[in-house]
Amino acid sequence: MEMQESGTSAGEHRSLASPPGFTKTPKGTVAKAGTNVTFPTTFHGDPQPSVVWTKDDVEIKSEGKFNINTTEGASTLEIFNVGKADNGWYKIALHNPSGWAWANAQLIVTGAGARFEKIEGEMEMQESGTSAGEHRKPRDVKEDKKPAGQSSFIEELQDQQVQKGSPVTLTAKISSTGTEPKITWKKDAKVLGRGRARMTYDKGTLTLKYARTDYEDTGVYTVEVDTGSNVIESSANLEIADVPDSPSPPEVSEITTNSLKLSWRAPKDGNSPITKYVLEYRKTGEKDWTLVPGDVASTTHVIEDLTPRTSYRFRISAVNKLGSSRPSRFSGLVETKR
Repeated sequence: MEMQESGTSAGEHRSLASPPGFTKTPKGTVAKAGTNVTFPTTFHGDPQPSVVWTKDDVEIKSEGKFNINTTEGASTLEIFNVGKADNGWYKIALHNPSGWAWANAQLIVTGAGARFEKIEGEMEMQESGTSAGEHRKPRDVKEDKKPAGQSSFIEELQDQQVQKGSPVTLTAKISSTGTEPKITWKKDAKVLGRGRARMTYDKGTLTLKYARTDYEDTGVYTVEVDTGSNVIESSANLEIADVPDSPSPPEVSEITTNSLKLSWRAPKDGNSPITKYVLEYRKTGEKDWTLVPGDVASTTHVIEDLTPRTSYRFRISAVNKLGSSRPSRFSGLVETKR
């Protein structure tokens, strides 16, 4: 007879408590002022975790320009009519009795590609024939003719997601300025110095290259071009992802003559949400592993149609859009009942 837990009647099984974890984390975003921004997330945990959103470590309430929509296994933060004051780091924290989980995303509000005049010193230079005290007629910003020395983007930076370890190139193109502009690259609003990133400028083409990417390269990249007459900038989000780590070895419970239950801990997702798990088993004396049919989305699964009084081992792999992890270490030897 199977042992009963105190307070649990025969035939009933208590669900396994599990700490919170993310299946989809919020992503860093570059947005233009006046637009709306959404940070969607999905997660798991038993019991259902509590959810708290913060900006720069200050809790956000679902009111005013913020709307928080939380349902079972999902939470979305929406920010309306973003402005410069909304720049910062947004964090979602999950908690249940088994533990905590956090995820962060940066919001940068910028007028990507917008031109603005640069005025040197306190007084604008006078044109020949204009006496002191007179004011020139302002240039019409809608003119097709661009003032001498100014530039604009022909091609802006584009969002990219690449696999960890692979090379990546961020590229933008500007119109000719006639002079060598000052180029500044930033990552997450901080100026990039000399390091792993190689930055070049050649005849209007600006590039930033990583020969081999790592998770730390994920972020919002901005290139600023200063021609001396105007300053323009463009931003894009770079995400570095990989296949998931291996799950924990599966634990076996609820063994019957032809079925049993497997449970395991979710691994790190490689910065790309896990879409499913692949389960395999091998009978004693066999060399090949047998695939358990069907897609498995959670970290528990009941395997049926097993052979009575037969010994098995089990292993798990995690899958995201980049591919499959290495299989977990296999379980201990388990025998089904007679």
